[in-house]
Amino acid sequence: MSQAFRIAFADDDPDQGFLLSSVLRCRGFEVLPFSSGEDLLGWAERDSGRADAVLLDNDMPGRDGVECCRVLSTLPAFAGVPIAFVTGSTAPELRSRARDAGARQVIDKDETMLERLVLWLDESLSGPR
Repeated sequence: MSQAFRIAFADDDPDQGFLLSSVLRCRGFEVLPFSSGEDLLGWAERDSGRADAVLLDNDMPGRDGVECCRVLSTLPAFAGVPIAFVTGSTAPELRSRARDAGARQVIDKDETMLERLVLWLDESLSGPR
């Protein structure tokens, strides 16, 4: 990758955060991990907030992933930025709620998560947005 794409993600599980950070860095991405939706939104709302893609867990204390996605979708700096949920939630309505909020994809936290996540990022960042 000639350019290091910047990936911001929010997940309140430190183990999951470490795993995602490690895998994404090994793939050449610049990683901006946040331990809550509040932290990610605080960063995004400042002038310095910029990312090429955003990954959100849904089940976080405070602002959940759906609310974070809705807010991000209203920020000019995040117009067109692909957003995906990476979640262990089994709530049947999550997929429709996530898409209604502006997410492009929902990736389940299962044994194929990392493979599907990297594929989605490669596809989402390879062409025009």
